[in-house]
Amino acid sequence: MNRLTVFSLPCALVVWLLALQVVKVNAATSQVLLTYGNGSVVSNVEVEYGTSTQIIGSGKVVGTYLETNNIKTNLSDLVDVRPYLRSLVLAGTLNPNANSYVAIHYPTGVTISTSDLGTSCQQFGGYHSAVYVGDISPNVQYMYYGVLPYCGTTALDMAPAISHELGETVTDPLGNTGWYHASTGQEIGDLCNGMNGMVDDPLNPGNSLTIQKLWSNVQQKCISSRSSPLPPPASYSSTSSKKIYDATLSSRPVSIQSVEITPIFYGMNVSFKANLTDFYKFLVTSPYIGARKLCSFYFLIWLNALPSHT
Repeated sequence: MNRLTVFSLPCALVVWLLALQVVKVNAATSQVLLTYGNGSVVSNVEVEYGTSTQIIGSGKVVGTYLETNNIKTNLSDLVDVRPYLRSLVLAGTLNPNANSYVAIHYPTGVTISTSDLGTSCQQFGGYHSAVYVGDISPNVQYMYYGVLPYCGTTALDMAPAISHELGETVTDPLGNTGWYHASTGQEIGDLCNGMNGMVDDPLNPGNSLTIQKLWSNVQQKCISSRSSPLPPPASYSSTSSKKIYDATLSSRPVSIQSVEITPIFYGMNVSFKANLTDFYKFLVTSPYIGARKLCSFYFLIWLNALPSHT
């Protein structure tokens, strides 16, 4: 007797169940790098960089914060940005967890500098990092953050930098402890710098927005979305010079599983605040990061394909 049972399960669990089924079938040819993502049918770019314990799924925007006090025009990451973020944790404004990502947006006229990258809008258009909060937060040792200076003239000018830093934060939150190029240290966004693509907006059917492409180990190229299931491991070339490695020997996190974004707008003059918030919502529900509806759809197909029992 054939039966079809409909379950309501989290997307991440669906992905892992599917991955387990395919890994079981292809155990003889599985490669360590792709074992975790192999077989997933979630149409997002980053799912292939999940692991058995850290499955990358959809995210959400959990709130925004407008900073209006003590606005400076010249900031140092070490002297100003990190202490500022810690002060927000101390004040209870931010309560980070393992999935938290704080994206700080600065207005025109504010310059940020770091000891290794240089000066904003000259040597860099954005960066991501982590600040230690283990002494003031009960939940985590580090809080992940991105710095996004305003280097353009329109809201769309920010899109490549925003998507670049978000994509890398999810897959390498602490920097060279997750997924990165073993020889150059480049992350999945660095390998595709300057290569933009268009992604359909699930919140506004018929509309698409610009993002920066991210590197795919599986497809061995820069992609903006994935329209088909991941191929079997045997089709992956392990000799590519652009292979991204998983630092599984590290005790630190490899990836963020369900990113929770808090955009911070530094000063009243930050341009396009509403547009930027909407763009983050687009990213975490689009094929760029995650598409929950596809998970349920394929999960039902997979269930229906299982041998029937009487």
